Amino acid sequence: METLEAGIFTIGEKVYVPHTDKYYEAKILKAEYRGARPPDQAAGWFYFLHYNGWNKKYDEWVEEGGLVKADVAEASGAAAPVQKKK
Repeated sequence: METLEAGIFTIGEKVYVPHTDKYYEAKILKAEYRGARPPDQAAGWFYFLHYNGWNKKYDEWVEEGGLVKADVAEASGAAAPVQKKK
């Protein structure tokens, strides 16, 4: 699969998204640069994510600041790699 540059993340890249007390593993499906939108949204990259193991109805757009690169999250121990079920 081809990966395309989109901000600091790439389409197809594995990332982690912090929610409350857990990090959820996700895959970037799309990327979009958005200009500033009133009243409070700053300009920046947004990523459409699919959460691994979750129904696609939970896929969502997340701003760049809400993502953590997989290697960083795994190296820090904040998120353990997901083990594949046999």
